This record gives sequence, structure tokens and C-alpha cells, in this order.
Amino acid sequence: MKIALIDDHPIIIEGYKSILISKKIESDENIAVLCSLAEAYTFIKENAENQVVIDLFVIDYNMPENIENNLYNGEDLAHQIRLFLPNAKIVLLTSIATPILLFEIIQRLQPEGLWLKSDIGMLSFLNHTTSVLSGTTVYSESVNKAYRNVAKYTSILDETNRKILLLLNDGIKTKNLPDYLNLSIDTINHRKSDLKTLLGLDKSDDFELLKKAKMLGLL
Repeated sequence: MKIALIDDHPIIIEGYKSILISKKIESDENIAVLCSLAEAYTFIKENAENQVVIDLFVIDYNMPENIENNLYNGEDLAHQIRLFLPNAKIVLLTSIATPILLFEIIQRLQPEGLWLKSDIGMLSFLNHTTSVLSGTTVYSESVNKAYRNVAKYTSILDETNRKILLLLNDGIKTKNLPDYLNLSIDTINHRKSDLKTLLGLDKSDDFELLKKAKMLGLL
């Protein structure tokens, strides 16, 4: 069995590696430590070309981008793993607790694990990793709560509306949203107006829309 740990913080990644070795989950020579998206991308392609089986990837979502390979976070790398090593299990760790983002990651990637860092200690990391290796999909407590909450609103929050909320929450102004969405500014404004009405926010601005979304546990 082979495991790859991918994080740009060496101290954290060595901690994960140490606990896997100490609990005899895997030996040192079968755990790869990769500290950048570029290094990890090369590792993935080389192992795919050589038909080497990697059983599990544990990836930090928040990593410095690798523009050359169009990798802007750990999820982008995970999609490359799905392409080149489709049988590998994938766990994403993130410090971002935005419910809609967590929901979107699950919808797009269907990872075997998605864990909020604030939910995870060394013991839970060990237990969750063991469960994933045995074939169980494991989402941490906060991730499960966020997913269930966003799922309640999918009748009014389709994928596009969720993207609009996320972009506004990231500070993107409405006039710039067409740069991120394949939509005209008129369509975006119409969607925003409908969304405000559905959330009971007639004649409100974007600040009130985001405030309401946060109150509902969407952001």
C-alpha cells in the first residue's frame, strides 16, 4: 500500500506521516511527502506512466497555485488524480469552513474524505484515514453539517446561484461577475433579484443578501 501526503507546511505533513508510521498504518518507504502542487502533479503523472498504484492521497486544499499546470488549489490537483490514477482514494483537508464551498467540493469531486482542519486532531486523523483505506467515505462533523444545510436550499440555490453567492462573498463586484460566469450582466442581475425575493429580501443590496445567506448557514 502506498500513501501520498500533500501539504505546503512540512511540519504538519511530517506529523501526519509520523502517526501513520507509529500506528503501523504504513511504513516510511511507502509514504510520499510532497510539498507543492507542481511536485505533486509530477508525482501523479510519473506514477501513472509507470503504472504504480497509489492507494491514498491526503491533500491540503489551501496550497499556493501552480499556474503552469492550471492548479489553483488542492481540489484542482485532486481532479488530475481522478484523471490519471482513477482508483486512488482522495482526502481533502481544508481550513475554509464556507458551507457552500464544502458542498460544491463534494458535488464536483465526490472525495472519499473531506475534513475541516478544526475538526481533526491526530487521533481522529488516524481513525478517519483507517476508515477511508477500508473503503468508507468519511466527512468530518462540520462538513456533514454544512452539506446537509446547503442541501435544504438546493431548490432555490442551483449551481449558478451558489457560484454567485460565493463570488460575492469573495469580494467580487457584480459588474465583474461576467468575468467568472458564462452569463451576461443582465442575467446575473435577474438571478440576484430572484434570489433576494426567494430569501425574503425585496429591495435589498448585496450586503443584505450575504448577511441573510450567512444567517441561514450558507456562507
